[in-house]
Amino acid sequence: MVIVGIEFLYAAETAFVTPILLGIGLSHTFMTMIWAFSPVLGFFFAPMIASFSDTIRVQWGRRRPVLLALGLAMMTGMWILPHGKTIGVFFGDPDVPVDQMEGFRWSIPVTIVGLVLTDFDAETSNGIARAYFMDMCAPDDQARVLTTAMFIGGLGGTAGYVLGAIDWSQTNLDILGSNEATVFMFVFIVFGIGLLITLTSYREVPLPLMESDPLLRPINSNAFEAEKSRQLAVYSISKDVLVDPVKPDKDAALSVEEEDDEKPLKLRDFLRNIIRMPKSLFILYSTQFFSQLGYLSYCLYFTDFVGAEVFGGDVSAPPGSPEAVLYEEGVRYGCWGMAVFAVCSASYSAVIEQLVKRFSARPVYIGGLLLFSLGMLFMGLFKEKFMIFIASPTVGIMYATMYSLPYLLVSQYHSKNSFEVKDGKCVPSTTKRGFGADVSMMSSMLFLAQLIISLAIGSIIDAVESNVVVIFSASIFSLVAALRKSRLELVRLSLLIVGIECTYATETALVAPILLGIGLPHTVMTMIWATPSMAGLLFAPVIASVSDRLRSRWGRRRPVMLALGVTILTGMFILPNGPAVGELLGLTSVGWLATITTCGLIMTDFSAETSNGLCRTYAMEVCTIRDQARVLSIMVLTGGIGATMGALFGAIDWSRLGIGHYLGGNDASVFAANWIVLFVGLLVTLTSFAEIPLPVQESEPMLRPVTQKMLLDEVKRVHGGSEEVEQEDVPEVVGFKQFLLNVLHMPRSMKVLCLTQLLSHMSYLTYCLYYTDFVGATVYEGDVRALKGSLAAERYADGVRFACLGMALCSTTSSIYSVFIERLIVRFGARSVYVGGLLAHCCGMLAMGLVPHKLVVFSCCALTGIMYATIYSIPFLLISHYHSKNCFAEVDGEYVESIERRGFGVDVSMMSSMLCLAQV
Repeated sequence: MVIVGIEFLYAAETAFVTPILLGIGLSHTFMTMIWAFSPVLGFFFAPMIASFSDTIRVQWGRRRPVLLALGLAMMTGMWILPHGKTIGVFFGDPDVPVDQMEGFRWSIPVTIVGLVLTDFDAETSNGIARAYFMDMCAPDDQARVLTTAMFIGGLGGTAGYVLGAIDWSQTNLDILGSNEATVFMFVFIVFGIGLLITLTSYREVPLPLMESDPLLRPINSNAFEAEKSRQLAVYSISKDVLVDPVKPDKDAALSVEEEDDEKPLKLRDFLRNIIRMPKSLFILYSTQFFSQLGYLSYCLYFTDFVGAEVFGGDVSAPPGSPEAVLYEEGVRYGCWGMAVFAVCSASYSAVIEQLVKRFSARPVYIGGLLLFSLGMLFMGLFKEKFMIFIASPTVGIMYATMYSLPYLLVSQYHSKNSFEVKDGKCVPSTTKRGFGADVSMMSSMLFLAQLIISLAIGSIIDAVESNVVVIFSASIFSLVAALRKSRLELVRLSLLIVGIECTYATETALVAPILLGIGLPHTVMTMIWATPSMAGLLFAPVIASVSDRLRSRWGRRRPVMLALGVTILTGMFILPNGPAVGELLGLTSVGWLATITTCGLIMTDFSAETSNGLCRTYAMEVCTIRDQARVLSIMVLTGGIGATMGALFGAIDWSRLGIGHYLGGNDASVFAANWIVLFVGLLVTLTSFAEIPLPVQESEPMLRPVTQKMLLDEVKRVHGGSEEVEQEDVPEVVGFKQFLLNVLHMPRSMKVLCLTQLLSHMSYLTYCLYYTDFVGATVYEGDVRALKGSLAAERYADGVRFACLGMALCSTTSSIYSVFIERLIVRFGARSVYVGGLLAHCCGMLAMGLVPHKLVVFSCCALTGIMYATIYSIPFLLISHYHSKNCFAEVDGEYVESIERRGFGVDVSMMSSMLCLAQV
């Protein structure tokens, strides 16, 4: 029940602390810095308090005395926080409107003290309370107690937000003079009752008794296995020679006691455990950190966002003015939205245990984070009242996820005394770790996230003069958290794809307007678009063949990727600055400007598409066969993030931010942001995994990539077929002549796959290359050639920006779908998933063409995202399987081994070249 009171308090803080701080005359920058006081204290002292609760030797138990002390401090802060301004007036502050406040005011330090007492103690109590719950339960009940805590916590949050949404000044219960004071009075009562019920619910076993009696200690897997071994030993002896009852061996009992991990941790051990943290805990903590960053970006400033951006109010307006009334209405409306989020959190927590059993923890964890990211993206793009209620359930899903699954995982780690898995088996930990300290460290991620948000977001809001930045920040941080929960090594491999997809999105959005803007007709513009495709069709497979045979000490793929990456970066500098480069060279005619821009386009587009295939080849070669499906789905996920970033870069009006003036305009600013993303992605990917040089592979068979065929050959050799196997032990190096023969004599399975990919890309390119122009000209009825500043030109620019948002939706949907595509293939088969993805895009394009309305055009982009994730994962996975089995045909249900050597890089590049052919 104490969780009900804590969530009740969180609701009141979320809804009213920001307006309270702004109402005592603070700017957004100083207000957010004040929010940072509690996180600083919490980050340093909350784990120490939790470690103290692991070792406290009080007769009343370990957790309950600490919970009581924190609860009393919290209740004191609840009385101070809403009355800070009144207490300041009592100490001599002038009672004047916000816009007339100046100089030192007692209300500021008094309110800070109330906020610190409330916020720091609430979050510290949250971790201690969860440790208390799990101490009192059997391991099998821990998942249920966590979901129950989330359920009743959701009910508490719902009640808190509903109380905040009520205008108490219009009721007879406004006994304390303001909405805020009335709500905090209810919070005080509810928390006091919840604290009392929790502290009297279960008696703890004092630590001295646990040390003296092993039967009173919590049962973990180590103790269970030790007792099981002892009993089996006794049984085996008694079965053979037993005459009299066997007494347990005292040495065995002592060994069990010595191995027990419930001995208290000293402060020195606690600090050493933080420094030497297991990798599994580090990944879990960092995921929770980014999750909290996303959640806090939403909740700390949500009511201010609704009041200022959605309702158009102003917190600093004089009391009673229309702007102040609108702001107060927005705050109350925001409370209703947060009540919806709390209800959804409570509802989702009731089914999350079943979802984890059905799909496992990883998809449920990542899915919750990605849904929140998508909801925040929509809320930031459509600042409408209805969108508040549509996006709020996604917050509830993410909140229930991040306050149950991480704590459950920590509990399982401690129950098994294992933080690492090798060869599918848990590795016992040799280091003692305090359970309360590890749970509190999880809660401390909130303090660290709140500290960063508090110090950064306020300055950004003041700089851009808009609260919508907090909603976009929430979306981005949640996406990063979803990636962090994926395998870090695979994410590093995929970061170049982020830059490449960001480049594609930028090209798709801006190249057509750039070419049309220098005076080219549509016919010539489309012909120029075809030049990089023709170059890719002719030379991309040749470059891939060279990478198959490259004998560099740095590997086969990475030197080629580096050269292509530098070419992309150079092309991105030329492409948006064609007129400036032409003026510098004295070539200002339309023909020369078109030539310069075309060179930049070829360098960017051709190199990006060639790098795309090589990056996938490189990733699949350095991964195990089992991880290839996952790395491809992560590439689609990270690629969706990159495409979303590129589309959002295009949707920003950079000239309003001031940076566009220095970089040479909107287009140049977008390409500059893209340049940075690509450079970072290229650097990280090239330094992620070292390749084994080809000469070393040729000289040492053990260093060659393991394929499924090699495993089958090894099985045959073990069973007596060694003569056949030794002849196959040759590295796969395909010469240029063999490469040409492989292109001409392609297996039927590869022909079908390439043809399907060709038609898929033709459909996708028809959409993406001209989508922004279609929206600007047809949906918004603008004209790209209209005079600058005219109504038609403004409508076209608005349409291009709206189209960028649609393409961002396409990319986000692609990222979310990629998380589940691997399981869909296992469930329904590759053919069904492949065909379904293509049909989804077909239906979306048909609806878009028949009904060119904003809502339809925007919504159908999600269906294209499904198709995009499909065509960039399943075909490459199939090629990898063909090469792994060395089979490209099937006769009578059996695979037929190929007698021709085919280069893996060449076949992957041929698949990528279908995009070039489709573009032509």
